[in-house]
Amino acid sequence: ANAVVMTHRGSPSARRVASPDAWFAALPPDHARTAQAIFAAITDRHPDLDLVIAWNQPILRTAAGYVFGVSAATRHLTCNPFSAEVLQKYAPQLAGGRLNAHTFSVPIGWPVDAPLLDRMVVARLAELA
Repeated sequence: ANAVVMTHRGSPSARRVASPDAWFAALPPDHARTAQAIFAAITDRHPDLDLVIAWNQPILRTAAGYVFGVSAATRHLTCNPFSAEVLQKYAPQLAGGRLNAHTFSVPIGWPVDAPLLDRMVVARLAELA
């Protein structure tokens, strides 16, 4: 909540990156390539989604809400479909990755499963409709 108040008041300290491009540029090259491939796989099928920075992470959204986000760690990327129900539905297809209650992690250099990401996004968009 404090970060929200600081951002609302115009504090630059709450905002570490100004744009998705700046976020990608701050990553190691392998991390950036994998994250960009994830977003490209989704936006190829859903060009109407907006890629924005929220909580200092790149997130795809519609006017109705957040659809899919990615954050970077040292050895993996954490993906967030913004729906525990969507994550549970596709958990069997994410076998081998690390699943949490609301997110899943993929290794750096993950061969992007575009059809799986598309199904997750379609399911999330259906929830928002």
